[in-house]
Amino acid sequence: MTTEEIDEFVQSSIDKKEFKRTMKIETEEYLKEYSKKILRAFIIGAIILIGFVFSISYLLFAQECYVLPIRSDLQKEFFTIIQSQMGLRETGNNRGQHVDNYNKSTGVAFGSPYCASAPYWCYSEAVKKLKLATSDIPIRRTGLANGAFDAAKQKGTKSQYQDFSKGDHLIYKSFNSNSGHFTTIKEVGKNGNVTTWEFNTSPNRTGNQREGDGNFEKQRNIYHPTGRMGVRGIIKFNKQSAG
Repeated sequence: MTTEEIDEFVQSSIDKKEFKRTMKIETEEYLKEYSKKILRAFIIGAIILIGFVFSISYLLFAQECYVLPIRSDLQKEFFTIIQSQMGLRETGNNRGQHVDNYNKSTGVAFGSPYCASAPYWCYSEAVKKLKLATSDIPIRRTGLANGAFDAAKQKGTKSQYQDFSKGDHLIYKSFNSNSGHFTTIKEVGKNGNVTTWEFNTSPNRTGNQREGDGNFEKQRNIYHPTGRMGVRGIIKFNKQSAG
């Protein structure tokens, strides 16, 4: 092999190595840029999907508010009783002595969901302690969250969806059925955030929100859906002096 042929072979090898190195760099840069585009598309898609869910929730449930009267002494006693029930858990599927007491107060079968029965039981215990009439209980005697809201809609005064207080009831409704969830506001925060007293729920965000295994304080937002339920509205109270 002549010197010229050797030089040509060496230069050809160098060119091939350089070509491979260049292709590798360009391929890596392309994949990085492509990954960035995919990530941006995913983020944009997620934002659009979240916006769509909230839009549908708003269209299906244009939140309403109805105001009912309540005795101030009754509501104060109600707060004490409902707080005492937090942290209790079932001892079977929607069973346990305390759960049976809740459902017995509204006349529904043992083993039924109790998110609405429990607050009614709290009111009924409060009127017993204060020696008031059951007619002083402001909400309907029902085991259905949306049954309580329907009653408030019938006999309450419609109000703007704002300026809520401790003791108001935040009601959810399923997107595809009449089932729902009954909650009671404990504390009001900013931007619609509230702390609630809840029954028949889970202690965190990942569990079943309307068929959980106990009574817990939760963080909610009066505008946002939870799981497969949207906010239907709030039962608000106009406190009246005792007597």
